Amino acid sequence: MPWIPLPLLLLLLMLLAGGCWSSPAHAGAVAQPNIVLVLTDDMRRDDLEHMPLTQSLLVDRGTTFSSFIANVPLCCPARATILRGQYSHNTGILTNEVAGAFDKFYRSGHEKQTIATALQAAGYATGHFGKYLNGYPGKLGWHVPPGWSEWAAPIAGNAYRGFNYALLERILLPSVPEPLYFGVYYGRAPEDYATDVLVAKTRDFIVESVGAQMPFFAFLSVFMPHNPARPAPRHEHLFREIGLPRRPSFDEADVSDKPAYMRRLRPLSAATERKLDRLHRRRVLSLQAVDEGVASLVSLLDDLGQLESTYIFFTSDNGFHLGEHRMKPGKRSPYEEDIALPLAVRGPGVLRGARVEALAGNTDLAPTFAAIAGSELPYDPDGRSLLPWLSDPRGTEAWRQAFLIDLWAGTNKANGKMRVPAYHGLRTPRHVYVEYATGERELYDLGRDPNQLDNAIGSAAPDLLEGLARRLAALRDCRGQTCRDLEDRPLTTP
Repeated sequence: MPWIPLPLLLLLLMLLAGGCWSSPAHAGAVAQPNIVLVLTDDMRRDDLEHMPLTQSLLVDRGTTFSSFIANVPLCCPARATILRGQYSHNTGILTNEVAGAFDKFYRSGHEKQTIATALQAAGYATGHFGKYLNGYPGKLGWHVPPGWSEWAAPIAGNAYRGFNYALLERILLPSVPEPLYFGVYYGRAPEDYATDVLVAKTRDFIVESVGAQMPFFAFLSVFMPHNPARPAPRHEHLFREIGLPRRPSFDEADVSDKPAYMRRLRPLSAATERKLDRLHRRRVLSLQAVDEGVASLVSLLDDLGQLESTYIFFTSDNGFHLGEHRMKPGKRSPYEEDIALPLAVRGPGVLRGARVEALAGNTDLAPTFAAIAGSELPYDPDGRSLLPWLSDPRGTEAWRQAFLIDLWAGTNKANGKMRVPAYHGLRTPRHVYVEYATGERELYDLGRDPNQLDNAIGSAAPDLLEGLARRLAALRDCRGQTCRDLEDRPLTTP
């Protein structure tokens, strides 16, 4: 695969194409709504408070979900779930490790049937810009997954740091019938900042799709605020005095009722708290370019006359804890900081300024996108469409009462010396119930204890515990409609 610096590549294209090139035109007007998905990396739900443009353009003018949950609070399993609309036990992607991440997704054949292939079959132009699955591209340096008509994803360097990385990019030339793929290097210049580059490519894709009169699915997958959370140079001076909020769960005073891996944690030192404050600031700064990117896409859609016919979804792959329950920076835990995600949606018929309390999860994104397109996934997903909640806060009569949360063995490397044991659990509208591989259990009543300070496993009503345990045992192996039926059944309440 050729590697060409960006300026040289542009010069080459000008020489070959006479200074211009365009995608082939397609007849017919846009008959289906467009879809834009903006996915951040390791973003907490409350990080959205630091994105004023996204708040104004999506939250205030759309609908937010207050209980949107990640099945596995870890990058690769979460992203596979988004692509397929299935729990991790059905995607088979359980970890971030190379053998269990992109390579496994590729070898399993799951890439051949995703929301991208479904939307492309429904007549959509499909573009993916940014982070794909952990371990990509592996040994397949030129690999573009099926279903994507436009593609730009890192294949070398470290895009997590914002600079010095290479993207695999799709190039069209009038004189060449097949697309060419180049590894294009981006360096240290301010204009090479990864978030800005990916936003620009998303904008170009939208312009070309509109020009070709095709409905489009644009998937912008940025790397921020994942560690090391490098902000754009233009934002480095902002928020000098910002500090990490100290909520009641921060540096939890008494962890004696927590599982053993938590009881081993010592109170946070002053030095650790200062590090947490610095990391929080970097994370907030790194999200400012994302915030501007969202505004840029909204403005472009408006200029193109497409804003009113485009659904825009904003969410994250998983959350992140920063000192809660004494935990040093990381993810993977079953606590709300790690599993609860932001989800804001704007689009045709979407209620403005509405807040949905109903339990939703990342298994629902692919089915929702398919429903918007008037299409279906070529298999039975575990999730369901969120469209009923976007036009009516009452949603639908039958709805989910439990959502599966998992952490699989081999995924517990983070958080310093803390190793989270494998677990399976449930998030319900009121409770978080967890069974660890160690035999330990946790139960939190979020109505009475939203900060998850008191493990109620020893004081809860026996019928509640029995109902949660039986529902969890059934959901752990569910598939498709069976998952949805089990999720919808009422749970025993105290």
